[in-house]
Amino acid sequence: MNKLTLVIAVLFSVIMMLTNCHDINDNNDTNHELQQKIYQSSLVNPTFTELQSFYEAKYTVINGNIKFTELDELLNMLTLSNIKTIKGYFIISGIYSLVSLDGLSNLTSIGGELIIYDNHSLTNIDGLSNLKSINGGLTIYDNHSLTNINALSNLKSINGDLIISTNKNLTNIDALSKLTTIGGNLRINYNKNLTNIDGLSNLSSINNTIYIHNNPLLSDLCGIHNLLSRGFISSSIHIYDNQFNPTVEEIIAVNCSQ
Repeated sequence: MNKLTLVIAVLFSVIMMLTNCHDINDNNDTNHELQQKIYQSSLVNPTFTELQSFYEAKYTVINGNIKFTELDELLNMLTLSNIKTIKGYFIISGIYSLVSLDGLSNLTSIGGELIIYDNHSLTNIDGLSNLKSINGGLTIYDNHSLTNINALSNLKSINGDLIISTNKNLTNIDALSKLTTIGGNLRINYNKNLTNIDGLSNLSSINNTIYIHNNPLLSDLCGIHNLLSRGFISSSIHIYDNQFNPTVEEIIAVNCSQ
């Protein structure tokens, strides 16, 4: 092989390598675009036709909020099954036909508050099983048929308030065992069948006040022993009108259950 032929062969190889790299980059860009199809608005009380169109468009990110209130005949969240990220808040309230949150299993983060309120037929929130972070608060309030919150077992941080209130069939909050930080207040009240708060045992910080009251069967508060033992300010804790109401000193001394 003479020198000219060798030079041509080398140049051809270099051109082929550059072409392949360009194709790979194009493919990566295309894949990224497919993985991050962004809806540049909010989804507020859509019609069923609009929900179906939203689903068929395969959006994975919502740059705004989702608000579903009083949507008659809505049974689940299957039309949101492509969503991975909600940049704003997510409100589900007053939907008496709603029996599950199936369809939200791809959702991993919410940029604002998550409020699940006044959904009388909702028995579980299993669709939220992959949710890891909420940049606002979490409110679970007045869901009469809700028996557990097991789906929240991957949740590690809440930057706002955590409110669990008036869920008359909720017996425990064990699923919160990975939760380490709450950026606002903690409110657990008016849950008629709640017997313990063991799910809070890994909490290391709360930035505001603790309210635990009016839970008539709550007799075990050892779930906040570790938190108080780390020196949480006792004057910011309000525990009353439960079946058992230990003092901060008693909880630290592990005299926290009956």
